[in-house]
Amino acid sequence: MTRRSIFAAGIAAYGQSLPVLRTKELAVTIDPAAGGEIASMKCHGRELLYRAMLPDPPSGWRGRAPWLWPAVGRSGTGSYEWDGKRYAMEAHGFARSRPWRLVSSNQRGAVVSLDVTRDERVYPWSARLTATYRLEGARAGIRFEVEADRSNKTPMPFSAGNHITFVHPLAQKLEWSTNGTIMYEKADGIPTGRSEKRTYSAPTDLSAIAREYPLSMGGYDRGEAWLRFGDGKNLAIRLAHHASALPSEPCLRFNVWGTPECFSPEPWVGIQNSLNSRNGLLRLDPGKRWEWTITVDIEV
Repeated sequence: MTRRSIFAAGIAAYGQSLPVLRTKELAVTIDPAAGGEIASMKCHGRELLYRAMLPDPPSGWRGRAPWLWPAVGRSGTGSYEWDGKRYAMEAHGFARSRPWRLVSSNQRGAVVSLDVTRDERVYPWSARLTATYRLEGARAGIRFEVEADRSNKTPMPFSAGNHITFVHPLAQKLEWSTNGTIMYEKADGIPTGRSEKRTYSAPTDLSAIAREYPLSMGGYDRGEAWLRFGDGKNLAIRLAHHASALPSEPCLRFNVWGTPECFSPEPWVGIQNSLNSRNGLLRLDPGKRWEWTITVDIEV
């Protein structure tokens, strides 16, 4: 099923009334059938997401806020080898391309889930993914859980991310900052093994880094990784995330990317090509659970 047909299936399944979470400040729409993602995020009526509530375009980035699992970025030329066998893996994994199930929803929160069944062509492990969305004031909180099935015979490898994409320009001039300290180099989207020290703890003009997109940032402490961007006056958005377990470096915590129309400060736990390189890879024992918390704070 293509992304466009999944979007159509979502509208068919829920009519024109997808789950909408609301506070005085925010209105967030969840699209369970189209990857369980946030499809729209409005602050005081202003849309913040790129291509909100739109089906995938014929070409180019589709926007919104898709979940990336069990891979982030590219896996070699579209495949990986594990225990002597080769498996297909699309860029950013397959979770974003599958319909999720709406478990529950109310005005302030929603829960969606995806059951992954072992597939000897793609991913020979079973798991349940659950995304719990919760609004409080101008904060959108998300808990992403991965539970490895007890029937798995070996630890389950994965990386995780979210490709949340904001409309750009949100303002005439945007500045950003983050608490990372390492930038990882890539060639054709695959890490080269080289890195350099970088710090952006003070606000920096986004246009100064645009030529380097995507900017792959690591070197965060083991606690919260955060990234903040805004116009310095009327609007700022702060993303932060932490996980119950992290891989050792090299591990990206933000993959910063954009175009003249959009800006995507992707929170990641992993690195491109991890299923082949074994870098930035989490391994979850059968029956165990991994939790990842993301917060999006809108400051106006």
